[in-house]
Amino acid sequence: MDLDELADQLVASAVAAGQESFVVLGESLGSAVAVRIASRHPERVRALVLTAGFPVADPVLALAAQLIKTLAGAGQWRDMARLACLSCLSPTDLADIAPADLDALVTQTLAGMPPGTVDHFDLVSRVDVRADLGHLSAPTLVVAPTGDRLVLPQSSYRLAAGITGAKLIELPGAAHILNEADRTTWLRHVREFLGTLPAKSA
Repeated sequence: MDLDELADQLVASAVAAGQESFVVLGESLGSAVAVRIASRHPERVRALVLTAGFPVADPVLALAAQLIKTLAGAGQWRDMARLACLSCLSPTDLADIAPADLDALVTQTLAGMPPGTVDHFDLVSRVDVRADLGHLSAPTLVVAPTGDRLVLPQSSYRLAAGITGAKLIELPGAAHILNEADRTTWLRHVREFLGTLPAKSA
């Protein structure tokens, strides 16, 4: 998987669907993809919304990516799902799950893993968009879940610091995968941000 090719393919798909310009929302690795899209196709990007993102894998994410690739290589898919549950949910969310239901959660997580999961984390370990940040001109909202245990909140702070004029919003205690309440708060912030953008020209 190549970051530039992925960015170009997504833009081509949007243009083919009749969208000449658009807002790009990226979460986790998707934030790096969104940054690269804005860097390579600035004329098409009206704004960016980057959630739980990173310009380059921080130490926690880098170790998790290595561990996931190792577990997958050994065929330990269920352990990989356990790691995903531990990393992507908050302690509060996990505390609400009855011990008897943990196995079902792991099974559900495993069933939801797409075939490209290993390729995804391979790209996570290689991506580096730090050099792109200073060249971005699109209005940008950066959302940092402060309870994220997969991508450190500091990675979101670095994204915001590197993009001129970026607005930073924190979701206190939120995990890498937002629960319903945090997603509702996230949606409110995104709508408010989008409401500040100039009207799209006809």
